[in-house]
Amino acid sequence: MNIGLHPHVIGQPFRIRALKEFLNYVKGFDDVWFAKREEIAEWYLENHASHIG
Repeated sequence: MNIGLHPHVIGQPFRIRALKEFLNYVKGFDDVWFAKREEIAEWYLENHASHIG
């Protein structure tokens, strides 16, 4: 799951608590991967190169 955080929306000070609570909750799962865009692209290329034409 990709979560896009637009500064106009999430950049409001009163929203930081909900974001922190969400991240803490998700970090409680061992099988959640916090990846950068580049890491996702590299994983895709390594595992699905045949789909690129």
